[in-house]
Amino acid sequence: MVGAGGSRLEVRALGAKARRAAVAGALKFNIQALPARLRGVCPTLSAGPRIARTKLRPVPSKPHRPTPNALSISDALHGSVPLARLREALRDSNARFEAVRPAIPRPLLAHVKPGPVDAEGWSLLAANASVAAKLRQLGPRFEDLLRDGGWTLCAVRIKVLAD
Repeated sequence: MVGAGGSRLEVRALGAKARRAAVAGALKFNIQALPARLRGVCPTLSAGPRIARTKLRPVPSKPHRPTPNALSISDALHGSVPLARLREALRDSNARFEAVRPAIPRPLLAHVKPGPVDAEGWSLLAANASVAAKLRQLGPRFEDLLRDGGWTLCAVRIKVLAD
């Protein structure tokens, strides 16, 4: 079961997992990993694994292609008309958020982000439903602050971010 000259006693000493693998013929033994009591018992086990040695060849490398000059985000936003509109929308949303920031309770600030501005209004993004419920209670106060800040009257929407 273990090899030429091997006995059942040697297989039992290996343990259940090694025994199954030895029976299947798929176990490769490392002579240093064997307990000292088994190293000299079985000549097949003592010989160690048989490894076919092959010559290693270097892996051919792909030709190096130079990376095109990448634009930074700010350069891309300044260079494109649609992206410039996006930059203005981001700036407007952040300015509105700074205007309503004093009305948001300090513990909730980490859970609120400014959202998009569109024709219907402006969105505040809440991390979870409980934060959104508190922000909805503060909605009229946000609208007053925005009106005082010079923005035209528009609805303040509260949306919950998906996880």
